Amino acid sequence: MQDSIRIGKQKVDAAAHEMLGLTSLLETYGNTKPLIDVALLVCITPTPETGVFLLTLQGLGAKIAACSDNAFAADDDVVSYVRDQGIAIYAKSNMSKDEYFESMERAISDVKDENVLQIIDDGCDITQYIAEHHSCLFDKTRLITEQTTCGINFLKRLFTDNRVNAPAININHCFTKQWFDNNIGIQQSLIHALTNAGISIPGKSITIFGYGPIGQGAAQALRSSGAKVSIVEPSIIALMQAEMAGYTPISAKKALQISDLCLTATGCIDTISIEMLDAHARSGIMLGNIGHGTSEYPVAYLEETATKVTLNTHVDTFTLKDGRTIYSLCKGALVNFLAGGGNMPRVMGITFTLTALAHLQAASAVERREIGLHSLGRGLEVESAKRNFPHLIDILYPLQDYQAEYLVQE
Repeated sequence: MQDSIRIGKQKVDAAAHEMLGLTSLLETYGNTKPLIDVALLVCITPTPETGVFLLTLQGLGAKIAACSDNAFAADDDVVSYVRDQGIAIYAKSNMSKDEYFESMERAISDVKDENVLQIIDDGCDITQYIAEHHSCLFDKTRLITEQTTCGINFLKRLFTDNRVNAPAININHCFTKQWFDNNIGIQQSLIHALTNAGISIPGKSITIFGYGPIGQGAAQALRSSGAKVSIVEPSIIALMQAEMAGYTPISAKKALQISDLCLTATGCIDTISIEMLDAHARSGIMLGNIGHGTSEYPVAYLEETATKVTLNTHVDTFTLKDGRTIYSLCKGALVNFLAGGGNMPRVMGITFTLTALAHLQAASAVERREIGLHSLGRGLEVESAKRNFPHLIDILYPLQDYQAEYLVQE
């Protein structure tokens, strides 16, 4: 155990060096501890970067109960170290479904009697669980923050169905989150993941399903590494963007017939459905997910109906009844996370600074925001940028008042 704590500390310390925004928040607020009266329920995958985030929130005064949004992956060394630092965290790698929900229940139990609750979610996992099992907790929830595309979609549905009685902030749609975390982050983690899984990239025909910020970043990285990149999209505007950027627009049917690798990047379910796979997938095709969850292509169907052989930690091969072979990466879960370690500290620090600022603002507010989904606001995005890139402040081009007024008028 002591070795695990020591290794976890080394990992967290290394990540902290690049997460300048969180360090800056501790320098500013570490003495006053503005979150001292707040209980934070945090549902996020334990990594070195999230370890830095949790310790920062603790340093700002919060009482924290944390669980994982991911049953498949957790850095057990980081969990050991964070727990050793006095943070209640319930997570481990490769949890069963029962263990996954039990970890949520234990975290909720730690904060359910607190007067002021704020929730940090990543995929709407804990928010959906509370709506299903502990909806009364929303009555005293001052703020929910959500930082993923699919999580925002789930959250909107909960609001539409009147199942969340609390205000929420959409961190995912912040420009600095979309551009840095989603777009730049995937460029590094995806290439690392595919290499780590033993997959060569140059010369391969690779199709990305979805041309949002993640799909765009993935396409750029894959093309830079020598792949021939095609795009499948439901939006003609996004497909137009892809074509003008030099990628090949392609139908889903053709993609499954000719691609070496198809990567889903939509955050939706059944991006590649059972019917599509059965009807069109060529033998030898490789499938991977860089969107969300494990439901973007039919992994469960393959597990139930095909003969499986595990080639390595990250690659399984399935032989269908008709003899075709399908390769699946990381059991349908996030390839860039499980095989590539996820996004690097520099970009994750930006997302976590945005989230921390939202919770600091909520804690200092006289009244709770009205129920519903809100944007973070440009002011806090600018503050996050300055804390993460302080060396840029002195070289900004200063607009004169009349110039700023002219631009507003225009």
